[in-house]
Amino acid sequence: MAGRHLRRRLGGLLRGGTLDGHLLNTIEDDACVQGTRPEYVQYQGKSYVATADYGPQGNEVRLYDPARLAKARKTSEPGVLVKKFTCSPWVQNLLWVPSKGTLVLIQNQEQGHRWRFTLLDLNQSLAAGHEVMRQVIDVDKADELEGFTLLGDMAKGLAVTSSRRDNVHAVRLAW
Repeated sequence: MAGRHLRRRLGGLLRGGTLDGHLLNTIEDDACVQGTRPEYVQYQGKSYVATADYGPQGNEVRLYDPARLAKARKTSEPGVLVKKFTCSPWVQNLLWVPSKGTLVLIQNQEQGHRWRFTLLDLNQSLAAGHEVMRQVIDVDKADELEGFTLLGDMAKGLAVTSSRRDNVHAVRLAW
């Protein structure tokens, strides 16, 4: 869910097993710069909603308290933002890999072009206040990387691009 709005669907997902028809609230993410799609992450034993920015500069990854977020109108309300750190630009999507404590920034190397996967140590990044990279994987594809998810194992995944044709790609990541 891109843009300046986060949609809270966790309650319906937990009750019904799907996201269908479970829009609980629309919250203005007034802290973001061209916001990215959110992802649930674990930090210090709790779940948080993580999101990032897609702008050319001044980008951050932010963790929001889901309970406060569910009742908020804006992410700038007291107690909604828990932690944040600065990050590199052009983040389209986030992927949390709990077994590795890794947050993957699904990015482009430049605005709208060339793929990048930036693997971050989430705990160290939050402690330092800036991204602490474990690895950067650049892929020289001309189109815009929109999203990515891992499949059954940690190396295989699917990438989705903005291309009109042939926009789903099998990808192998070397961790």
